[in-house]
Amino acid sequence: MVIMKRTIVNIPLVIFSIIILYSCSYKNDKILLKNNEIELLKVDYQIVNYEETETTFYENGIQMNLKIKITNPKKIILLNNLIDPIIHLEFNNKKYLAKGLFVLSSGVPPNCDYFFAIDENKKILLSEDKIMSLTGFEYR
Repeated sequence: MVIMKRTIVNIPLVIFSIIILYSCSYKNDKILLKNNEIELLKVDYQIVNYEETETTFYENGIQMNLKIKITNPKKIILLNNLIDPIIHLEFNNKKYLAKGLFVLSSGVPPNCDYFFAIDENKKILLSEDKIMSLTGFEYR
């Protein structure tokens, strides 16, 4: 872990913790943080539900809905504090890229395999029980 010394005056402990999180890379726990990116490995979450359905949204398209419960407390803290997060997700022995999409948006973010809901402040929307819903499209 990289430890950085900082002099902080009149800043609440919460802000100090966020500064430390953005300054560190937890190599032992395989938390790889680069700007707003985070990697979720199989040990960081449990699959709650996965389903594929045909969609008429795109011709020959399959909509993939994945619900995961984040179980790694360090990843939960990072996900709650990142702005406009990009998630690298390991699932079914493949790596996927997931990006945030404003909850009221009708589009799909470019250059990603899955997308998830973010609020107007570009922060991820996790349920109280730390469940995250991801949606993706595949063309067959």
